[in-house]
Amino acid sequence: MATRPSSLESGRIHHQLGKPRGLLVSPICTSRKMSSKGPCRRGHSSSDSPCVENATLVPTSVRTHSENSSLIASSIGATEVVSQQPISSNVENLAVSRMEAIGQSLSARGISQQVSSVILSSWRHGTNAQFNSAWNRWSRWCVQRQVDPVRAPLADILEFLHILFQQGLQYRTINVYRSAISSAHVPVEGAPVGQHSLVSRFFKGIFNIRPPQPKYCTTWDTGKVLRYILSLPRNRELSLRLMTLKTAMLVALVTAGRCSSLIALDLQFMQKTKTAFVFTLVKPTKCSAASKTAKKVTLTHYPPDSKLCVVKALEVYLQRTKPARGQGKDKLTSLFLSFVKPVHAVVSATIARWLRTIMASSGIDVSHYRAHSTRGAATSAAARAGVSTAQILKAADWSSESTFTRFYRRDVTTSEFQTAVLASVKR
Repeated sequence: MATRPSSLESGRIHHQLGKPRGLLVSPICTSRKMSSKGPCRRGHSSSDSPCVENATLVPTSVRTHSENSSLIASSIGATEVVSQQPISSNVENLAVSRMEAIGQSLSARGISQQVSSVILSSWRHGTNAQFNSAWNRWSRWCVQRQVDPVRAPLADILEFLHILFQQGLQYRTINVYRSAISSAHVPVEGAPVGQHSLVSRFFKGIFNIRPPQPKYCTTWDTGKVLRYILSLPRNRELSLRLMTLKTAMLVALVTAGRCSSLIALDLQFMQKTKTAFVFTLVKPTKCSAASKTAKKVTLTHYPPDSKLCVVKALEVYLQRTKPARGQGKDKLTSLFLSFVKPVHAVVSATIARWLRTIMASSGIDVSHYRAHSTRGAATSAAARAGVSTAQILKAADWSSESTFTRFYRRDVTTSEFQTAVLASVKR
């Protein structure tokens, strides 16, 4: 499975058409999708060029760098949006969806619809969103060249991937397209398209020419966010909106969790002790696997400051949201709920927006740092405070140290370091 792209890449990818290739008709082009004048015809596009749209603890008077890092440390120790170019309705009708292609392929092999639905559920929502977007662009490109997207020759697949490369897309982004095509395309020479020797060799070439780069070379100072939280009124005086945002940020920092992990926190699988909340992640997350036991997320009490204590924040948050959760079988058990009506369990994008709101209010440059950067900021702060690598890997659910080192462990920016030094001199 492809990794998630490191950044949103936008723009349009144009490729000058040569002579149309002969159409390869597959069972996917059903009679309801055929033109009345023949099999798959070219649409009347306004341009001769088909379009592949690429899918979107610094010292202060409040608290020292080491104290802020220790807060994170103590707790840790315990798919491309693309602009679409309009195409003719005729071409649009000929483009087959990825899930439909896979479903019809399974049906042709004698697999029942009930069994197929289970097989199609093997791709999670986030993966499907990425793959379907990439597949739609591949399918349209093929139809405009009069090529069957499910049975396209290997040369066409490589040509399509090369167009993406020419337009400057990064290795990981192009890899999403490879995986999307491979998931629905028939095997080529007995191998899945993504594993074909020439495709693999092509990607090794991309890797050598344009090596994948980490999204961030530095990280932001967690102390900025913690100092902002300290500046807020006490929990019981906060509006429900601010209480929600604050709680989400504290949970994200002390668990180094992804947004997908935060929405998986469920009250049905929560245990409360005198000093901690313990959640068992039953819902699938990015790192969930049948071979892994369900991960436990422990949120422990932070005695030095009640305003920064995630347990205190959760207690107030649960009390404030209790009336909106309802009762019986319709009770909303997801930890995080929307704070506007109609009240419902939120999705990852909403959690991400909450985190970015707090980051922006804290003075973090959200035009550069996204919500996912809280994961790197928290684990980097824990490492600076002396938490062992083994503890950090366990908290962040990483299987190898190289993942932490290559993509997440970063120092604060030079300007923040200089500010810290000057501030210490002035004192």
